[in-house]
Amino acid sequence: MSLWQNLSVWQYLYAAAGPGLAGVGAYSAISARLRFSKMQADLAKLAEAEVVEPSVVVLIPAKDEGVRIRPCLQTVLGQDYAGPMRVLAIDDRSTDETASVMDEFAAVDPRLKVLRIAPGTLPDAWLGKCHALWRGVEKTSAADEWLLFVDSDVTLKPQAVRLALRQAVSRGLDAVSLLTRQTCVGFWEKLLVPVMGASVLGAYIASYTNDDNRRGIAFANGQFFLIRRSAYFEAGGHEAVRGAWTEDVDLMRVLKRSGFKVRLYSGEALAATRMYDNVRTMFRGWARIFAGCSHRRPWRILVTMAVLTVSMMGPLVAFWAGGMIWAGLAVLHLSLFLPVLGFVYRVTGNSVWLVGLFPLTWVMQMGMLVRALAWCWSGRLNWRGTIYPTKSSVPR
Repeated sequence: MSLWQNLSVWQYLYAAAGPGLAGVGAYSAISARLRFSKMQADLAKLAEAEVVEPSVVVLIPAKDEGVRIRPCLQTVLGQDYAGPMRVLAIDDRSTDETASVMDEFAAVDPRLKVLRIAPGTLPDAWLGKCHALWRGVEKTSAADEWLLFVDSDVTLKPQAVRLALRQAVSRGLDAVSLLTRQTCVGFWEKLLVPVMGASVLGAYIASYTNDDNRRGIAFANGQFFLIRRSAYFEAGGHEAVRGAWTEDVDLMRVLKRSGFKVRLYSGEALAATRMYDNVRTMFRGWARIFAGCSHRRPWRILVTMAVLTVSMMGPLVAFWAGGMIWAGLAVLHLSLFLPVLGFVYRVTGNSVWLVGLFPLTWVMQMGMLVRALAWCWSGRLNWRGTIYPTKSSVPR
């Protein structure tokens, strides 16, 4: 007790914001992992269940993805789904070989159809992906009970569609989105993608997506997004989020606010994605996600920056301050913080030794978040060759 009585005001503040925040982070990371992993625990049971498999159409939008679209189409068409399944590949104004690769697959598999979005046809106030998916859904029919949106850089395990649909049907869900396994190849990917993913999930309290009582909180991953067709249209579909920089998150929010039952699950065993293959695209991509999820309002990004600064740089400042008390608080902080960071690297399949580079990680994260703030304030997004204006139709 005498130790705490001897603390200065600054030491009390650091004890709360450093070790205290790290303890909260540890609890949040573990509880979120448990919420997300509920489908993983059901996989064996789902695989053995005997159910009538409903009809589904898989929609794959692609813009200038001539290299990545091939493995995506191969794995989608290689599904072991026994029910009616169609695939619609959408060429969204590509200037490379994307369309020809789609045509190549369509020529040998009658389940695959190709829809082309012509250059110069993107309506005002629409983002390209939203428009492509909306046009694609218009080509589906009432017989297609479920819509599955899959990004062109995703590869699926053969059982992915079957198990995701069984989970949705057995649980009475209207929408299921999967957090795919992030394939990290280079050093910067391995260092940054896991922590940026954890940061965005934490900043937007993504695990509360699975709490039906919290209608105002939802998150989704557009890399794998399964929606009941009737729910999609009742909620307004992609037209309702046509100006959203992160249309997947906003569509899930609209669905949940409309009273539909939605879930976000870990799907590492079913799907994989390599989001970014260099630092430049990583900066742009994570900045867009943070700015888009916050509807270009900076406050949550600023709070995230503050939390990351205290979490990662607090112990170093405490050691620099000198004295046994500061050193003790710094050691306590690190003993809580580093295991959480190691947990993030381990569950994403990366080396836990990367935690030792946390000062470098912090510098890079700050750079991405500063970029996100710049886009929040400018409201102007240059994405995949299209410049989008400041006005947005995203529902608040």
